[in-house]
Amino acid sequence: MKRVLGAFDLICIGVGLMLGAGVFVTTGAVAASDAGPAVILSYLVAGFSALLSSLCYAEFSANMPLAGGAYSYISAVFGEYLAWITVANLILEYILANAAVIRGFSPYFAMLINKQPENLVMAHQSYILDWFAFGWVILLTIMLVLGTKESAMFNLVVTIIHVILVVFIIIVSSASHRVNNIQS
Repeated sequence: MKRVLGAFDLICIGVGLMLGAGVFVTTGAVAASDAGPAVILSYLVAGFSALLSSLCYAEFSANMPLAGGAYSYISAVFGEYLAWITVANLILEYILANAAVIRGFSPYFAMLINKQPENLVMAHQSYILDWFAFGWVILLTIMLVLGTKESAMFNLVVTIIHVILVVFIIIVSSASHRVNNIQS
């Protein structure tokens, strides 16, 4: 298999994963129900934990320079059975994270087009089908099937838009913050 992704592409994929799930979908729910005004501290702790985890992974990969990621490392240390379980768990994690992100994006899109979030879903007996989220998953799956380089280019564009939005939100909120909000 020919290598088509460079270091910058991989960095953008990682940043895109963080911004998609962590910033735009869960921030409001975490701030409202768990952390309150300390949501910034929660994200700092999570970011520091991710930094330590990535440093451990980098040291491990320097000691054992094999291509293949988690499967190769776990296979060499613990055997193929545990490596297979690890990869299966990683795939399940990506599926659940993507489902959460796209399902969390659907109500935001409904509000953007001035509709109620219930207009994008269809309730049937005991389950709810979100056609908008389903359509996006199908569209993104087709894009992934077209090729790695093409989907990495799409990810680059979306990640740049995400970073611009995050910087914009930080600048606007920094210019209009009130200190008494932090103390409550």
